Amino acid sequence: MKEELLHAAWHFGLFDKQDLVTEEGEPVEIIHAGHYNKNSGPDFFNARIRLGGIVLAGNLEIHIRSDDWYDHGHQHDPAYENVILHVVWKTGKPTVCGKQKIPVLCLGKRVWPSVIENYTLLMGSLGRIPCENQVNSVPDEILRLWLSRMTAERLEQKADAAKRLIQDLKYGQEQAFFMLLAGSFGFHVNRAPFEELAGALDIRLFAKHRDSLFQIEALLFGRAGLLNRDFKDTYAQELQKEFSFLRLKYGIQPMNPATWKFGRTRPANFPSIRIAQLAALIHRSKFLMSSVIEAESASALRKLFMAEPSAYWEARYDFDKPAKKGSRALSEPSIDLLIVNTVAPFLYYLGTRAGMQEYVDKAQRFLESVKPEHNHITAIWQDLGFSARCAADSQGMIHLFRNYCSSRKCLQCALGNKLLAKSAGE
Repeated sequence: MKEELLHAAWHFGLFDKQDLVTEEGEPVEIIHAGHYNKNSGPDFFNARIRLGGIVLAGNLEIHIRSDDWYDHGHQHDPAYENVILHVVWKTGKPTVCGKQKIPVLCLGKRVWPSVIENYTLLMGSLGRIPCENQVNSVPDEILRLWLSRMTAERLEQKADAAKRLIQDLKYGQEQAFFMLLAGSFGFHVNRAPFEELAGALDIRLFAKHRDSLFQIEALLFGRAGLLNRDFKDTYAQELQKEFSFLRLKYGIQPMNPATWKFGRTRPANFPSIRIAQLAALIHRSKFLMSSVIEAESASALRKLFMAEPSAYWEARYDFDKPAKKGSRALSEPSIDLLIVNTVAPFLYYLGTRAGMQEYVDKAQRFLESVKPEHNHITAIWQDLGFSARCAADSQGMIHLFRNYCSSRKCLQCALGNKLLAKSAGE
């Protein structure tokens, strides 16, 4: 028996509740199992039981052995003085906190054997997810509700990046948003260099040059260290000269150009073209953060982000390297990734921090308006018969797989709990 399974058995009532009696011989009736506590202190708060005809309200502690109470030092801990019941798998010493004796309830022979058996199967599964062979028996409405919870958890997790920049590192909101957005322009391969690029350029600096796309490009490419070589193209040479002036004016230190990764990257994802796209977005939006968070729909965001870089890039993906002429604006799938990975989490952060539910709702609405991602994780759920209808679903699937399935946290998952309850005949 694992303690986490005993927690789940108590929480969801997966045991024989007939004629419950404490080790001291007093009858027990469970009125409310309490609220599960994931932090320090007793395992369940605000439980209510009827003990020997008297209703008690307080906390509960659960252990495999009753002697674990003493091994963990609870007998001297004031945080456990309000424990009204000690639930165990095996009995041992009587439970005491200070001078108060605490009743003990043993569930050793009461947890349904089918629950233990099914839990063992889940933990020993070699499938892509532990419940791969059983998940189809979970009602679709339960999966959808749990995916909604997973999407919210993923938004919270991603919003931590904004929290770290604004609350911990004391960046202003506009600068933090610029840094997060720039990092997303680098996608996976060049995320770190883009974050370094944006971190050293105050967003307010661009306000002085917002009317000149040429000067914005000079600032970005110069700071990126990508103007530190001899060029053949006249436009690149002019950018170089402009940055020489701006560098002295603002004291800008160029990055090491070796930081940027061009190898094994499609031309459309070259850092040079991504920087040109970022420059176009800054030039197009009067106030970058405000322009983004005030957008009322995903389609409005797509229109904003689909800014066309300067004419030079129509036939280039990199300096001095002619390419087939065409639009170099961000593609719709790339824009959708920016919405999913940066805009929605930032809105969620602003909404939860300031208590502005409209921002939280907008973040959710944006995710529901974007097509679902397609990757190896969503493919697993697809194989099991669960299709993602939008990015909110695919984000939930990714979070569920990475944070629950991969670490076998089935007892903390609504799907796992439903399967355990089903095995108990409920």
